[in-house]
Amino acid sequence: RLFVGTGTKTLGIVPMAGKPVHAGHWKLIELAAKENEKVIVYVSEKGRIKKGEFPIEGQQMIEVWNDVLKKYLPQNVSIKFVDSPVSNVRYALLDLESDAEDAPVVNIYSDVEDIQNYDLTEFNTKYPQLGSMGKIKLRGVERTSTVDISGTKMREFLLNNDKTSFFNYLPQPLSNEDKEKVWNVLKAVNYKKVVGEAQKLNQL
Repeated sequence: RLFVGTGTKTLGIVPMAGKPVHAGHWKLIELAAKENEKVIVYVSEKGRIKKGEFPIEGQQMIEVWNDVLKKYLPQNVSIKFVDSPVSNVRYALLDLESDAEDAPVVNIYSDVEDIQNYDLTEFNTKYPQLGSMGKIKLRGVERTSTVDISGTKMREFLLNNDKTSFFNYLPQPLSNEDKEKVWNVLKAVNYKKVVGEAQKLNQL
């Protein structure tokens, strides 16, 4: 609420896992920044370790955010590292419900598939004052209208040591030097160990 302040008319919320953050995520953040006075990006602190994929620890991406990505964020965007981005959307709405009259219109951004995690009817029932004023909106954005890339594909590039493709799909504002930093941070967890873990997961 401190970040939102008083008199703010529109608030964008962008919840994401972001393991790793790619150009599609970044376009979504930039879109939210253009369409809202203020934006909160909720990023999961949890790692992403899936069968057959390159594992990424939560702490690695927090390091990437702090050391590289934050400086490229639009000025009206704030980043919050949280246990559950989906839950934190609800916490934010609950907080704003306590003073709905002064609350901004809240636009929740995600791709068209992940936006299904949210039920507008449920939100309007749970937060009736915000709901009655039409202050909760879901903004599902087609990946093809941002950049058609996924976290799964990015982790595949990491696993296959395909640095060129990985660099191509990192957020475009990044310098080559900073892209190199992202690559090195994500690869730093002992590459052989990471590949070994991935192979073990495949055998389960």
